[in-house]
Amino acid sequence: MLLLPTAYFAPVSLYALLWREGAAVEDCGERYLRQTLRTRCRIATPAGVQTLSLPVEHTHGADRPLVRDLRLSEHGGWRRVHFTALRSAYERSPYFDYFADELAAIYADRRLVRLADFNAALRRWALAALGMEDGVRATDETLPAAPGDIDLRTRYEGVSPDGFAGGVRVRLTPYYQVFVSRTGFLPDLSIADLIFHMGREARLVLAAAGAC
Repeated sequence: MLLLPTAYFAPVSLYALLWREGAAVEDCGERYLRQTLRTRCRIATPAGVQTLSLPVEHTHGADRPLVRDLRLSEHGGWRRVHFTALRSAYERSPYFDYFADELAAIYADRRLVRLADFNAALRRWALAALGMEDGVRATDETLPAAPGDIDLRTRYEGVSPDGFAGGVRVRLTPYYQVFVSRTGFLPDLSIADLIFHMGREARLVLAAAGAC
């Protein structure tokens, strides 16, 4: 069973592993790591990759708080800013309008104050959009290390335009992207990119993914 960190609209490669394994444990009792997929996701724009970052409240006196204790900051109106960025990036994709209202409701839901809860809501939305069973169980316990092929909690660090350093590399079948004529195919973006472009057929991309 995979061991996962909480993730903000996790990349396609992680969902490809979920497709293969079917079940995972999401560790919300781990120590928070900054500048990772826990608070960052990558989307496609006409200029290339854009990184969206969730702001979190800093726990006083805690250098590395537990993920389960992290709350989202409302500073900067990020809920509106992030959804506007998604709309600008994907409003011309085939399936954005089909999912837009559901996604807008998640971003606007201020009851989702914990980082882990907001990320879980997006994960459940993505799995439902893909027609996949939600085989992810979240835990607030701090879990010990596990073999590297299943323990992904220390992967996907140091996000850059080229991806997350140390992320799982999978061979993805290129799929249609709105801006491909300008940017070329951009691999391993947020699962939202795949869903907005492919709808339920996104499952074919996940099923065909293989190890690099």
